[in-house]
Amino acid sequence: MQKFCLIILFLITFFSCYSVEKHNAQLEKKIAVDELKSDIDYVYKKLINNQPDLDWFITEVNLKKKFDSVKASIHQPLKPIEFYYKLDPLLGEIKQGHNGFFAPQKKYTKKETKALSKTKGTFSQFTFQFTPNELYISKNNSDDKTIPIGQKIYKINDNSIDGLYKKYRKLEYSDGFNTTFIDQMMARKFANYYSLDHGLQDSITLEFLINDSIIKKTVYRKNIDDKPKEKIEKKDSATQPKLTKQELKINKLKNKNYGFDRESKKYAIELSYPTQDSTIAQLKVRNFTKGFPKKAYQEIFQNIEDHQVKDLILDLRNNGGGYLKDAQELYTYLQDSTMAFTQKTKVTSKTSLAKNYPRNLPFLAKIVGFPAWSSLSVSSIFNTKKAEDGNYYYKIFSSKPKAAKDNNFKGNIYVLMNGGSFSATSILISMLDQYTNAIFIGEESGGNYNGTVAGQLPVFTLPNSKLKFQLGLMSVKPNTLYNEINGHGKIPEYEVKPTKADILKDRDPILKKALNLIENNSKTSIEIN
Repeated sequence: MQKFCLIILFLITFFSCYSVEKHNAQLEKKIAVDELKSDIDYVYKKLINNQPDLDWFITEVNLKKKFDSVKASIHQPLKPIEFYYKLDPLLGEIKQGHNGFFAPQKKYTKKETKALSKTKGTFSQFTFQFTPNELYISKNNSDDKTIPIGQKIYKINDNSIDGLYKKYRKLEYSDGFNTTFIDQMMARKFANYYSLDHGLQDSITLEFLINDSIIKKTVYRKNIDDKPKEKIEKKDSATQPKLTKQELKINKLKNKNYGFDRESKKYAIELSYPTQDSTIAQLKVRNFTKGFPKKAYQEIFQNIEDHQVKDLILDLRNNGGGYLKDAQELYTYLQDSTMAFTQKTKVTSKTSLAKNYPRNLPFLAKIVGFPAWSSLSVSSIFNTKKAEDGNYYYKIFSSKPKAAKDNNFKGNIYVLMNGGSFSATSILISMLDQYTNAIFIGEESGGNYNGTVAGQLPVFTLPNSKLKFQLGLMSVKPNTLYNEINGHGKIPEYEVKPTKADILKDRDPILKKALNLIENNSKTSIEIN
């Protein structure tokens, strides 16, 4: 029996290494011109057959011209990464932020992955801020504290930032003509993009332009020393009072319901009282993907009612969206009557939601998940109807009217938002704008006020290059009147964008503006906790 287990373990390891080796070899292999053009046709066909409202921001005639132009530009074989740089911007011409290609990246064996996990990469030692004019470091967690914070980075390993921005900017797109979302994503994903071309770096040299002088700083990959961390944790735990079983149970339940993230040590849903006046509350919702919102919001809005809150600051900054049902659950505490959260979603055909089985799942996951997928597919067919306008519509759960909660909030709402407020969050913002007294502060929200194409996002694999891409299958629109400023997010009544100084000094001018408005409306001074 022991020999048999060892043989199985050997085979798993062997084929795993072979799979990694085969994948990495594929990245270096050039694909023939006719195969590349065939893959482009494949993408176009998938778009026509699966994506509704394909002509929302570009006509089908112009889209076809764009595809034909890229095909005509291919005269020689390309590596997958070279092909990716042509295809991803092409998909971006549709201007739907949920679409996108997955960059072809090198894979690592388990041994290599384990070794890397014991180190901290060069880029991950910093927090970057990216604008069209400059890249700078806003937080420095490296060992070299002489690296200048807030100073423009001129080059990275002799690569100019201007050139890198122009190259990577083509790979980011939002819904419509919105750019605030793109600015947010460029800052978050810059290191990933750089690694596409140059691999994981054991060291990087940063060149800063300060008073017309170039200053160079080299940063190295560093080993993570767990021992000091363990000692600190033991010391901290020794000084903290021991919790009772009941207290531990309550904490565990809160972590579950409020979506506690172990890495960031933050909750997805978090209520606080930012001033000494308990009638002012701040509800921070970081995403609509974690926790159990039904239970969390039930407790939160009971707490708000108990404190007789008059002014609620709803912080949706950098909330990239998630589940519509979670966003709708929050909205039922802010609406004042029974209403649907979204319209029925448009799809391309009666079977479009049923035919795209997830092909990129592991073999066992496909087997286990097939019965559930089959059930949902049959349900989607029955719930998809052809309307009088000739289009097909799927009755999604968020298009069913829901009553306002008994303890729905009836005071003043101040919504904090920025370009990172995207997808389901953008739908929520549109609903709050049209049906509540909400005042919006910050910068234009990410996405399109009038809706997005998302819902289900199947992943397709190109037959020759093996590049993968995802498409939205459902045109999801808020249950609002059409906004003539199509292709942009909600424009705030009070536009406030943090300056470089605000970011470096950890100041929050957007929250401050909300508190100033509350103070002016109440005509009483506010003291911040």
